[in-house]
Amino acid sequence: MKATAIAPSNIALVKYWGRRDDALVLPQNSNFSMTFGPTQTNPAGVHTTTTIEFSRGYAKDVVAIDGSQAAPDAYARTVKHIDIVRKMASVDLPFRMESRNNFPY
Repeated sequence: MKATAIAPSNIALVKYWGRRDDALVLPQNSNFSMTFGPTQTNPAGVHTTTTIEFSRGYAKDVVAIDGSQAAPDAYARTVKHIDIVRKMASVDLPFRMESRNNFPY
């Protein structure tokens, strides 16, 4: 099982900083962001391409970003999220996820 997704980069200009009302789940401030799409000088746009593959051939879960192993905290967050997907899909296989950016991060 393998899938690839391409998504434009999104920069948050005003970020979520907690709730002003927990009961109504209202944010402290609105989120304002900008998404970078194709331009004349960069027709592919600024984007991330991520591929994930589940396979019995993998000994363990692997998360790579731009060709390097993900930092431990990024690895843990990714595996935690993919564990939810695995449970929902009734999949019990290791995965390899590779994310490549055409911009510095």
